[in-house]
Amino acid sequence: ALDLNSIASRRIRIISLLKEGKSDMQSQIVCSGCRSNLLYPRGATNVCCALCNAITQVPLPGMDMGQLICGGCRTLLMYARGGTSVRCSCCHTLNLAPGILN
Repeated sequence: ALDLNSIASRRIRIISLLKEGKSDMQSQIVCSGCRSNLLYPRGATNVCCALCNAITQVPLPGMDMGQLICGGCRTLLMYARGGTSVRCSCCHTLNLAPGILN
């Protein structure tokens, strides 16, 4: 279970990092709720979206992640590389992973 106080303090810390302009310490991920791009400080384990309040878990360090645009609805999708296809959580289109045709 996630500790709401911990999430709130991390959220405040993320906002303060953004205000300080420390973009060199940030990574990005796609929100699991609204599909917005989220910036977060490296080392975070999860990110709370400021738009929809969904909590997105951050992939483990070293996990090779890819991004693609859904062919059905043009939503940006993130996926773990190595798979052959990615199903869009918005429109349910099955997208071929880049490089699968090579």
